[in-house]
Amino acid sequence: MDAGQTTTKDEDNRAESALELLKSLARADEDPDRFTQACLDWSRLSDDATSIPEFQSVLSMISAPASGTPGRASNEGDAARDHSYVFTLDANGVVASIPRTLTDFLNLKSGNSIAQLVLTTNRGRTDFSESLIELTDRFGLSRHVKVWPQIDDGRVIGYTARVVLSTMSPRLRDHLKESFELTSAEIEILQLVFLRLNLEQVSEMRGIKISTVRTHVSRIISKLNCRSLVEVVSTTLELSHALAHQLPPADIELEANENRVRHLALPTPGVSVEYRRYGPTNGRPVVLLHSLEYGYIPSVDMIRSASERGINLILPIRPGFGATSPVDSIQGAARTLLEFIRVMELTDVTVVGISTAAPLALQMSADRQNVGRTVLVNYGLNVTDKLKNIQPSWIRGMLRMSLNSPSSFAFGLRTLTTIIRTFGGLRFYKRLYASQASDQDYLQKNPSMFEATSTYLVRANSQSIRHDIVSAFLNNRDLESSFKDDRDILVANSSDQHGVAADEARKDADRLGVRFDEAPYPGRNWLFQHPDYFFSLIESS
Repeated sequence: MDAGQTTTKDEDNRAESALELLKSLARADEDPDRFTQACLDWSRLSDDATSIPEFQSVLSMISAPASGTPGRASNEGDAARDHSYVFTLDANGVVASIPRTLTDFLNLKSGNSIAQLVLTTNRGRTDFSESLIELTDRFGLSRHVKVWPQIDDGRVIGYTARVVLSTMSPRLRDHLKESFELTSAEIEILQLVFLRLNLEQVSEMRGIKISTVRTHVSRIISKLNCRSLVEVVSTTLELSHALAHQLPPADIELEANENRVRHLALPTPGVSVEYRRYGPTNGRPVVLLHSLEYGYIPSVDMIRSASERGINLILPIRPGFGATSPVDSIQGAARTLLEFIRVMELTDVTVVGISTAAPLALQMSADRQNVGRTVLVNYGLNVTDKLKNIQPSWIRGMLRMSLNSPSSFAFGLRTLTTIIRTFGGLRFYKRLYASQASDQDYLQKNPSMFEATSTYLVRANSQSIRHDIVSAFLNNRDLESSFKDDRDILVANSSDQHGVAADEARKDADRLGVRFDEAPYPGRNWLFQHPDYFFSLIESS
């Protein structure tokens, strides 16, 4: 064995050990910071961890228990996004890596070329849109495959492909076991039927006699009180949809016409905005843009303060989050929200951008006709390093990694959402706010609010999250032009917000000639905890 083979074997052993560590940490219900550090350590074993389907499969697997564990965040449809159905192609359409299960299922292995793939680069297109192709599996059945180009520095460097299969979520499997007493073997056979396999093919896949398969099918039909296997499939689909339907997050009820989720269809075809509204409709309009991690729902104190002050407080869910239509850029997000303001017939609006939403608020401030004042909260402007003081350290490490490249971002995002699904939304925020007592206190008093917030975060459009991180944490000299005209802009930071220190932000605000206020309160959520101070500040001349 030569030195190169020895090195490869050592790396494989290290990777295998690291994967086992990840699984043990999740199963032992360890703290998410240890889990994240293990993810980061494992990623360093490869130039591009996102190209290794075995790791993505483990992330999917260890996030699955969250769907059936009381007190943890669940997300129906995890199985449909199982990364064991994902493989990668190089820029020429040649299979670069593929899980063993797909190799056997599709008769496809590394080095094979996919003839049906019309490469994006050959179309002369610049939008790099995804495509849908068909491949034939080992049984001669056509399988749909969704293909996305991987973009780096404006060019296609490869493709990510996902086989589209009808799968049963962990939650559905648990329901079939508990409510209909299906055995594990019966559930696995039903799963193969979902894949459009006939009974002979199920027999081959399971390695059992055809008579045994028929016996299991008869029991499944009987247990689900159906008359045929077709009716079983239809019934199971209905159960899956029923389990997926969830009530909206529990809201704090003040008045019957307040604090409920609303949706507004905009004149632009296919575009709508999810939002909440509080206070008098004829009051002074304040549009509050949530950050990536917080600010989706106001506190009871903020709602009450807005009503008492005659403020028409509006919280739109930004494009790519919740039910608001996604867009392809921060400029597109600004256009959507400005159109929302016009349709709502709001004038002289105060736009508040919290943390990662601050760059979007600056984009909107260019519309002088509708936007009167722009307030940037907990924002670092263009200080040298916006990440150096962020706590805890594992969040800082994930953010730095996510800024390296699109592939690193994809890995970091997958890790983040896995943490939330594995450990639950509340536990994620407890770890996130571990070193900030005021935020911990706000979390303990508003658990349902943060459960809802974690759901928004884990279901957000990945590109919208990337736009947030890039625009908020990378210095952008273009934004400085926003401060060179007569726009009314205020920067309001807490005394201890993590990330950018208040004195650094003040120094940069002075350099840019922007009004700056240091609130006498710590933490990220100070404006929701002390709304009277905040509203007095943004209404002052």
